[in-house]
Amino acid sequence: MTKSIKWCNIYQQKKYFKNDLEFICKIADEFLAKNKDKSNFIELNIIMSKLTFKSEYCRKYVMFSRMIFEGKLINAQMKSRLYEYNIPNEGFTFIFDEFCDSKIILNFFAEQFIYQITDKINIESLVHKNFKSFDDLKQYGINNYMIKLISKYDEFLSEYLCSNLECLNNLHKKIEGLEEKWELYEQSIYEEMFDKVFQECSLPDSPFSYMEILCYFGKKYNFLVVLKSCFDMSDEIIKFNLDLFAVDENNLLELSYFNRIKKIVLNALKYSQTDDYCEDDIKQPNKEKIIKFIPKKSKLD
Repeated sequence: MTKSIKWCNIYQQKKYFKNDLEFICKIADEFLAKNKDKSNFIELNIIMSKLTFKSEYCRKYVMFSRMIFEGKLINAQMKSRLYEYNIPNEGFTFIFDEFCDSKIILNFFAEQFIYQITDKINIESLVHKNFKSFDDLKQYGINNYMIKLISKYDEFLSEYLCSNLECLNNLHKKIEGLEEKWELYEQSIYEEMFDKVFQECSLPDSPFSYMEILCYFGKKYNFLVVLKSCFDMSDEIIKFNLDLFAVDENNLLELSYFNRIKKIVLNALKYSQTDDYCEDDIKQPNKEKIIKFIPKKSKLD
């Protein structure tokens, strides 16, 4: 067989020359050196970066592809100043307008944009905050969740992903990997919370007993089962601590400690919406805020 490959067939023909990457790279480099078509040049670099992945030949193609992406990203940022404010924007639309005839290029840029977005997010923490269990996430739909998440940063990109789900493969695998670590993560959150509460209760002027206030919040926020498991506590001991716990609402020191510990507990339990995106943000459509009169409550509520 004569070793002759057109650039557009290199990726498809790799099975015939899988043991001869050097030859494929030679043909590709010859085309890249002579090529004057921008789209063809970018496409071939993308194809070669994937074809030579983890080989000695991949570095230059990955570097070129990365440089192309960085250049276009800067261009998109200049056109869309909204990138500076970390709010929904249309950055991907500029890429689509320029390369709408090349799915290879669009998919490459979509994957890179997804990485840029999710690299700045603690995906594990966010998923746990949005869902009580991994089964809840699967029922909601991992693809639906990913697209909804991306839409918070780039609405046009999320629309493109709806019909090009293969671009989400890497993120999908990352999220799927959370299933086997789900319980360990939840356990670590509680352990960190217990440690912080212990530190507060260990301060010289702390008015509260560590176990008493933990039992109080455990009952209030339904994690007594976790307390029983972590500290090997019986129902009698829990009831004993609950009976002893009390807060003087007129004592500023007690209120100060109580509120600090309450904040620790709420942050750990994800009741406090401290992240940019909470469960309602991801799952529900935007709704207008309704101002309601709320009766005055106890200082402990």
